[in-house]
Amino acid sequence: MVSMKETNKTNVLRTSFTRKDVFIGFDENETLQSLVIDVMTKFPEDNEEAIIKRCKAALIDIASSDGIIRASRSNVDPGEIDQWCNVYFRHLTDEHIPLQNHDSLRSFFGQLLFTNMTISRFIINTFSNINTDISECLRDLLTFQVDKLSTFKTEAQLQNRIKRFWEESDDQMLILQCDVTTVNAGCIKLAKFIIEQFQNEFSRKNPDYIKYVCIILHIQREQYYMSSFNFMCGWKQVTIETLMPQEKNFSTILNGSLTNIIKNEYKFEDIIRKLKRTIICEDS
Repeated sequence: MVSMKETNKTNVLRTSFTRKDVFIGFDENETLQSLVIDVMTKFPEDNEEAIIKRCKAALIDIASSDGIIRASRSNVDPGEIDQWCNVYFRHLTDEHIPLQNHDSLRSFFGQLLFTNMTISRFIINTFSNINTDISECLRDLLTFQVDKLSTFKTEAQLQNRIKRFWEESDDQMLILQCDVTTVNAGCIKLAKFIIEQFQNEFSRKNPDYIKYVCIILHIQREQYYMSSFNFMCGWKQVTIETLMPQEKNFSTILNGSLTNIIKNEYKFEDIIRKLKRTIICEDS
């Protein structure tokens, strides 16, 4: 997917991109290795073809939307690229490809809740600002406790806050936002470990009741980010580039014609209003 067709040798350097540009957090030493081990452990009866398909699906889940689109110019068979594009943008699924949704945080969890999801742990990569209003994203969908990892000054504070969710709160989901450009990777791993300890204890005492946890990793598009987690960590990993629903997301655009996209009109007042919200969010 990152081996571009050399139709014009003068443009090779300009159009080339790497695995890290496509698959967020890609680590040459861990990503593929841990992925194969994880899939073969979970599906020991699968043949090689099914295993490879499941591995590809997991990689597509952490891919960026522009990476998927640019892959249409790669050396991969166009038919296969179309298939994975449909998985990513149009939620195509089969027995070896779990349901995917990258449109927004609300769309992602809304679809999973609708399908009675059994997964309870999520790691979400996003390019959205750390100050994105999660309450607005998930309003009326489910109840949740949202915290930013950077607000905790000690491990004890973090542990007490997580403990509250599992032992005192009636909220359905714990969401922990982490800015990977300012928070040490060790702190994120510590938070993950503490969450797992409390969740395991909660599940032991309440086997018929599921509470969900989600670590949101806020990254910057212009920076290479190497994930602190591999596919054997026990958490479902997915990339949702923009947490807030977009008026025109990629799924909608790809399903429409170029003529309709060009003819779309946007009120100048709406553009200014959105720009102001973006500036306020970044300043805060």
